[in-house]
Amino acid sequence: MKKAPSNNDDRLDRLATVNHSSKPSSIGSLGLIVIAVVVSVVASLAIQNGLGKQTNYAKLEKVSALQDKITQLEARLTEREKQIELLMKAYPVMNNKIANTSGAAMQRIMIQQESNIQSFLKNLKSGMYDLAHMIPGSRTWLEYYNESMNGAIQKSIERSRRLKRLNSGAILIEPDAR
Repeated sequence: MKKAPSNNDDRLDRLATVNHSSKPSSIGSLGLIVIAVVVSVVASLAIQNGLGKQTNYAKLEKVSALQDKITQLEARLTEREKQIELLMKAYPVMNNKIANTSGAAMQRIMIQQESNIQSFLKNLKSGMYDLAHMIPGSRTWLEYYNESMNGAIQKSIERSRRLKRLNSGAILIEPDAR
C-alpha cells in the first residue's frame, strides 16, 4: 500500500516547480530592471550635459550682449560728458551776451533815467520852495505846482519799482495806478 501524499508534500512540490520555472524569468526581470535604470541614468546625464552646454552658450551670449550694451552706454556717457564740458565753457559767454542784449541794456538805462528824473524833480521842488520864500506873495503858485511835482515824483518812483521788478523777474500783479 501506498501512502497518500500529504498536503505539505504537495505544497513543497508545487513550490519547487514554481521556483525552478521562475528562476530564469526572475533573472530576466532583474536584468531588465537593471538595464532600464542604467539607460535612465545615461539618458539623464546626456540630457543634463547637453542642456547645460546650451545653457552655458545662452549665458555666454547674454553676457556678450550685455558687455556690448555696456560699451555702447559708456561711449554715450563719454559723448554726453564732452557736450556738458563744452556747454559749461560756453555758459559764461552766453550769460554775458544775454546780460548785454539790447533789452537788458535798455532796461538798465531806463532804471538809471528814472533815478535821474526823481533826483531832478526833487531838486526842482526844493528850488521852487526856496524861490517862493524869497519872493513875497508867491506861495500860492508854490502850492499849485507842488501838487503837480509830487504827482510826477510819485509816478517816477512807481515806474522805477516796475522796472526793478522786471529786472528781477518778479511777477507784476499790481494794477495800474491812474
